[in-house]
Amino acid sequence: MMGDLQSASREHIFISYRRDDARGASGRLYDWLRIGFGRGHVFRDVHSIGVGRWRDKINDALARSAACVAVIGPRWANADNLSRLNRADDMVRHELATALADRDIVMVPTLVEGAEVPKAAALPRLLRPLFDTWNARRVTEDRWENDTRSLIAELAEETRLMAQGDEPGALAAYRRMLGIAEALTARDPANAQWQTDVAASCAKLSLVDHGQSIGRPCSRSRGKSRDSSSSKIFGDPWLRQAPPDLGSAPRSG
Repeated sequence: MMGDLQSASREHIFISYRRDDARGASGRLYDWLRIGFGRGHVFRDVHSIGVGRWRDKINDALARSAACVAVIGPRWANADNLSRLNRADDMVRHELATALADRDIVMVPTLVEGAEVPKAAALPRLLRPLFDTWNARRVTEDRWENDTRSLIAELAEETRLMAQGDEPGALAAYRRMLGIAEALTARDPANAQWQTDVAASCAKLSLVDHGQSIGRPCSRSRGKSRDSSSSKIFGDPWLRQAPPDLGSAPRSG
């Protein structure tokens, strides 16, 4: 019974990242994962940690997490950050070492911004299983939307967390990305594809503003088969018809 209660409480996705390595990419993944699994079910320290002792906050968040997405950018294991990974007081080291020691957490090393898998021999011994034991996946700029959808589907399958269409969160993210698209389009009015994308996005939001639903959230529960979880993610048109990928466009947070 105790094991069942502990398992049932693991309904979060934890994002680990190095702020001077891949802060922007981790922020975009945070937005997409919140749309996929719900706004309150994804932890990223800059948004979620609040006040208090950081180590206790991290430990508590990991104890409630079914998966840890370790965002690895090109500077994650450079000379400066490698030395930090060897220090016991480093937050990223603590996050990953704690997650790796927890057999109930699915680890997902995620390569972004063209990063390659770090050489295991250069890493502290307690972090080597991140790449020796777990499969790394790649999220690229050119395929950001498809790669992120695949990541959501794989997380849903491996953790048995039910993905849901978080309509309020999706709308907020959609409007934010549309604002960026409109600003970029204004700078390059000759870009016909951007003009088309912005017009299509405005049309979708107009439907919502007039009370027409264009996406129905999926319910969320544990212990479902793949057919009733990951496959439903893409039944939500908000994920199928996401805003245009704006590459390295700036984001808030």
